[in-house]
Amino acid sequence: MFVITKKIISAFFLVLFVLTGCKSSLSVTNTNLQNISIHSETATSANIEQIIAPYKLQIDKSMKKIIGQSAKELRCERTDIESTLGNFIVDLLRYQTEKLYDKAIDICVVNNGGLRVPINAGDITVGNIFELMPFENEVMIATMTGKELIELFAYEAKHRKTSFSNTELRYTEEGQFVGAKIGGKDLDLTHVYKVLSYDYLLNGGDGMTCFATVKKEPMGVTVRTMILNHIEELQSKGQKADGNIEHRVIFRD
Repeated sequence: MFVITKKIISAFFLVLFVLTGCKSSLSVTNTNLQNISIHSETATSANIEQIIAPYKLQIDKSMKKIIGQSAKELRCERTDIESTLGNFIVDLLRYQTEKLYDKAIDICVVNNGGLRVPINAGDITVGNIFELMPFENEVMIATMTGKELIELFAYEAKHRKTSFSNTELRYTEEGQFVGAKIGGKDLDLTHVYKVLSYDYLLNGGDGMTCFATVKKEPMGVTVRTMILNHIEELQSKGQKADGNIEHRVIFRD
């Protein structure tokens, strides 16, 4: 499993300690405020750069570590109804969470805008995944009835920018909801489903108000960590990252 060591993270706190930790207690007697423009030509402190340099080298080395390969370029645009990258991510999150949760996950949902860059064909580095998922989003599970899921499916009809796992959604071309299958079975309005996503969306981000009142369980692991672990797991099995368009969401009459 991928681990960022405490030594790397704490290195930057060392700078703050060096600058402030050896001074006696001080109190503010006067203030003088001014705006200082920070840009590409702003002068840097040689002393600070010298302190940070060895840790920067260590972080750079960690970011360049190759953890797996991709069979082809995996992309996801914000307005894609379905994408190779979106399908790859929601499927791996569902797979990894089921191992952690030890229970079946019915649906996984990710917003396309959260996937910041493609995964290029060939080698995948740690840095690639940090670029793909730069946020500390925590994996969470929502418990929802089929009736409550109708609001989520209505959101997709309106915005058409969400990736789904283990789900087939059908709409008219104008966006009227026709029907859904979850795990190959027709949506049951009374059934209780486990819906996987992450804290930003389940707390109402990106306009997903359908999750506002439902029960949510944090998993204590970030989306990024699950992606890193999954790609390393594929590598250990001699497999490559891959995703395909499977017509999981269709708008047509």
